[in-house]
Amino acid sequence: MNHAAYAYSLPDLKFLGGSDVGADPDWITFSPDSKTAFVASAGSDSVSIVDAATMKQVGKIPVGKVPKRNSTAVLK
Repeated sequence: MNHAAYAYSLPDLKFLGGSDVGADPDWITFSPDSKTAFVASAGSDSVSIVDAATMKQVGKIPVGKVPKRNSTAVLK
């Protein structure tokens, strides 16, 4: 609703920070080590790459029209 992804601690739900990721963010996935988040933004036609420790966007991947879902796969 406001172009951002937010992080909270568990179990106390303390606000840790947020990052502007573009219009209409939908799904979020994490790298296997949980250090990087990937946020699909349907309104921006991109996936934002967010450093989970700092909540800073470190990259943006243009992916085409209206990305809604994303997942993390580990290939061996």
